Amino acid sequence: MLRHLLAALALLLSVIAGHATELEALVHQAESGDPAAQFELGKRYFDGKEVEQDDVLAAAWYRKAAEQDYGPAVVAMVYCCEEGTGVEEDLDAATAWYEKALDLGYDRHLEKQEEPEKLSDYTALFAENDARLRTLDPNNPSCTNYVEWIETAIKSLDELGRRSEIDPWIEELAALGTNNWKLLHAVAMGFDKRTEDLWWDAPATRFREFTLFDRAYRLMIKNPPPLGNGHPAGRCSPSFPQDFRVL
Repeated sequence: MLRHLLAALALLLSVIAGHATELEALVHQAESGDPAAQFELGKRYFDGKEVEQDDVLAAAWYRKAAEQDYGPAVVAMVYCCEEGTGVEEDLDAATAWYEKALDLGYDRHLEKQEEPEKLSDYTALFAENDARLRTLDPNNPSCTNYVEWIETAIKSLDELGRRSEIDPWIEELAALGTNNWKLLHAVAMGFDKRTEDLWWDAPATRFREFTLFDRAYRLMIKNPPPLGNGHPAGRCSPSFPQDFRVL
């Protein structure tokens, strides 16, 4: 019996020694500047795995890896700064890390993109849908896919890494749509799409969206669209027609 206990104790000690050796190696790699090791060490501190749980040390190691553009660590820093985990809550810093994550190929949900489509495809998609919107005829009952056009164009600019161009482009369309209710409706839905991405500035974006909705609706009331299969509401009624997507 004693022999079995001693054997079990020896096995336990060897396992503990093995873990200690593996942890020491990980720490050495992290201290040597390996971003993958830095992230893994941060994760162990965050989870309390083989080390004492410590959010501050977790965030410190995440930051070291994130500063070397290591994607998973950048994503971790978004949440650390947003929630104040291991660092002071700082939405500006969270936004900066979020933008870096997008630049590293993560989508707006902070999930790594699969094989991206060719940039040329997105360039062509944007050009095609931009042209459709600029020539949108409010009196053509067959023109009912304009919301899809603007969402596709926005996604194309985002995939091309041209996010800074999205809002000026939408505002340019708004200026073109002064007397075009369908274009204004499309632009309003473009801002609706942007509230998903600009979560830190959603109230201002939402206000702009509702303002455009109102302008589009007033124009449609003033110039009722003709009857047609593409306009299920027919001549406009006192309420929003069916092809208006109201939030």
